Amino acid sequence: TAVSGEKIAKMQVSSVSKALEGAAAGVQVINTSGQPGENAKIRIRGIGSFSASSAPLYVVDGMPYEGDLASINPTDVQNITVLKDAAASAVYGVRGANGVILINTKRGQVGKPRVTVKAEFAATQPVKLPEYLGAADYMQVLDDILMDTGQQPKYTDRIAKTRAGYDPDLYPDVNWMDAIANDYASNQRVTVDISGGTETLRYSFVAAAYNERGILKRDKSYDWDPTIKLQRYNVRSNVDLKLSPTTQLRFNIGGYLQDRNSTTKDISQIFQKAFVAVPHAFPAQYSSGQIPTTEEPNVWSWATQSGYKRRSDSKIETLFSVEQDLKFLLPGLKVKGTFSFDRFSSGTVSRGKTPDYYVPAT
Repeated sequence: TAVSGEKIAKMQVSSVSKALEGAAAGVQVINTSGQPGENAKIRIRGIGSFSASSAPLYVVDGMPYEGDLASINPTDVQNITVLKDAAASAVYGVRGANGVILINTKRGQVGKPRVTVKAEFAATQPVKLPEYLGAADYMQVLDDILMDTGQQPKYTDRIAKTRAGYDPDLYPDVNWMDAIANDYASNQRVTVDISGGTETLRYSFVAAAYNERGILKRDKSYDWDPTIKLQRYNVRSNVDLKLSPTTQLRFNIGGYLQDRNSTTKDISQIFQKAFVAVPHAFPAQYSSGQIPTTEEPNVWSWATQSGYKRRSDSKIETLFSVEQDLKFLLPGLKVKGTFSFDRFSSGTVSRGKTPDYYVPAT
């Protein structure tokens, strides 16, 4: 199965792995969290092992790729080929047992220099979220349950004052999903693509800047930002040089700089608690600025007051190859030597804090 670069270019995706979603038969692409910068899991014809890895082998420009596919700029890709059966992937041995994904990056074509500048903008939103009862309706349901079991209702006064908006500090009505998350997130990408060449020298240069934000809100009274966001800068240059009628030299140089920002709390726990938090226990924040909590956590505080974590990644990828045609010895005989060197660096800064909490009077 093959996926062309033209098809990938039409997709507004953050990574190559997500570009394969629905594009190749027998390939499963699993997005585990939807966070910016997430590397989707790829499975070819299901799970091959419960104890060992089921990830396929990635090969970029003929060399096994050990990095994160999410870091590859989709605009760099010329085509992707998925090898799914044993016969096709046999040349890669045991490493190809779970299938092989071949990625070829763009190379220059003979012709005048061609410059393409492209800017993209996209908005994303959750596919579906639950619809929650307001605080008054929620307490009314609790009172109805008490009356059905022969007990006296205990929220009658609170229900009336909550509906009237008497005092939001004492009688809150909080939709916790609205408190911590925006309705939409956004991402932008700007790409510059330069290619061309002659019969002797062909070149391709692609540079891209990508920015993506998540849906979590922030407390703008602080200078620091705990929201989830990703900034990535990719550069790749591929050159083909014909040293002689029978000798071909190729070298690829690429890399990226990436910064990912997030809160210090686990994102899945924040949303899990927001899904089940009751709307009437306490407000997200008192009008005086104090932060309430009970035995259940204040998820707004988790998302906005607990600090931030910033991870910075950088990588340089190089590949050099020389191919010699030995047709003067035997027609069709060629010899090729390839050298590849990658360097990866990563650093994380985490700044956390524990807010002062106040327990509501009962």
